[in-house]
Amino acid sequence: MFIATLNKLKAQLTFFTARLNAANLLLSLFLLMGMNACDSNFVAYQNVLDTSAVVLSFDRIAADKNESVLVTGKNLDKDIKIEMNGVPVDFQIVSKSKGSFVIPADAPEGLTDVKFTKSKKSLGLLPLVIGSSADNIPVMTVSSSSVCSDIIYKDKTGTLTRGERPCGDKPTCSKDGQIDCLAVANFPAVDKRTKLSIANAALIHSTITIAGVKGTMSNCSADGATSCLADTSFPSADASLAAGKIITGQTLAGISGTGAIRPSDCVIDGGTDCIAVASYPATDASVAAAKIVTGQTLAGIPGTASSALANCAADGATGCVANSTFPAVNKAVNLSAGNLAKIHSSVTVGGVAGTLSDCSVDGAQGCLTVPAFRAATFAGAAAKIITGQTLAGLSGTAAPAPANCAADGATGCVAVTNFPAVNKVVNLASGNLAKIHSSVTVGGVVGTMSDCAADGGTGCLAISTYPAALASGAAAKIVTGQTLAGVSGTAAPAPANCAADGATGCVAVTNFPAVDKVTNITGNAAKIRSTVTIAGVT
Repeated sequence: MFIATLNKLKAQLTFFTARLNAANLLLSLFLLMGMNACDSNFVAYQNVLDTSAVVLSFDRIAADKNESVLVTGKNLDKDIKIEMNGVPVDFQIVSKSKGSFVIPADAPEGLTDVKFTKSKKSLGLLPLVIGSSADNIPVMTVSSSSVCSDIIYKDKTGTLTRGERPCGDKPTCSKDGQIDCLAVANFPAVDKRTKLSIANAALIHSTITIAGVKGTMSNCSADGATSCLADTSFPSADASLAAGKIITGQTLAGISGTGAIRPSDCVIDGGTDCIAVASYPATDASVAAAKIVTGQTLAGIPGTASSALANCAADGATGCVANSTFPAVNKAVNLSAGNLAKIHSSVTVGGVAGTLSDCSVDGAQGCLTVPAFRAATFAGAAAKIITGQTLAGLSGTAAPAPANCAADGATGCVAVTNFPAVNKVVNLASGNLAKIHSSVTVGGVVGTMSDCAADGGTGCLAISTYPAALASGAAAKIVTGQTLAGVSGTAAPAPANCAADGATGCVAVTNFPAVDKVTNITGNAAKIRSTVTIAGVT
């Protein structure tokens, strides 16, 4: 085969000798030899079809028969097979990155290719010189970084050298987190260092893994929690309004309530800050003293009224003790326009009819409520030379290897560790984007999860303004008529302060304290002037 190659070279040299000067003659010899060598020993590095195993290099360029050669690679295993000149060679695995084989004793000397396969899929070819026969190896005065890694040549000093530039095509990225592959539309590169930083991972839900990085955002699981995903159990609560919607002594969404609660019923005469009830109605303290006879105390108020006057015996009489037949009436006060509005229209007192009409509308009540050169021949050489490079006077047309991905969402580049491919269809589907915060862009796609901005919001990022609230048991902490975190309150609101003599179901205050009706009024009715009405009793 070597003699046939030389004969072919001589014929081809005759064609070029008349056209090239002495300097170019040497280059032509290299090219012509390379043309034939490419048919046998200079086979281009094939596509890496099996991305799980990669053969990178040998520990030597030349080896003798029966000599061991160390192989370096990635994910090496016992399923990898070796062939030299079509003959299988035993491959011994040392580790996932190291392996070795022995040059067969009957292997022909010269430049040969070592072919690696796994499961009938090519892992590539690496050239190796067997023995000391290297006369047909071309001399190239270029840097090894500009020569493909599947070519062995002699440098300007005559030393055997192997190219260092990877020339094989990269496989298309097809898995989330994959590297050393060609990023495409469905698997674009992700800026792992920036877009998937620890800070951004905290803005991606823990159920999503992007380019091998798992989000750390969890669902809200504690009352008052923030930077978590609000859900139905822990919806966001409007912190700016929550305090007044939560009853005093209770905490919801981490917020202490300030809403008033119902005080206890009044149980003592003269009591205040309590609920006036039938037994202890509110008393008008401003006028009570004059309604209580001297020497008596009612609602904590000593009486100042005189006693022992004669019974009234005429309608409209004054200066007498009103009796059942002729009761007295305070015409200027009790029968003023304001007071007449408190007397039913069916009643006439002292010749004056009341103006209070029957209620016809149910009244509202108040409530507290409240996110790099290779061996080539002129025929077809251009296609073997990288575009923008010139070799033997030929301009290359071969597409160069794409650059490593260096931008989030980039495509047509090689996915690397910092910019691995992301499964855009699956991991960046609209359903998952809803679990990625809108401030995070992954694979060129912006998350759609927004900060919680509404009371009761779910599927949003709980923040300090809208923290998560524990929905379970929240209703009892919220005043009836108010809604917080989407939960309607059931806690009873505080009633209004008492503002009328004899009123009940209200909060007794200083001007309208509770009075012990049974003891101080009913039992002492005879000691109260008939012109006096206390706690609704005359």
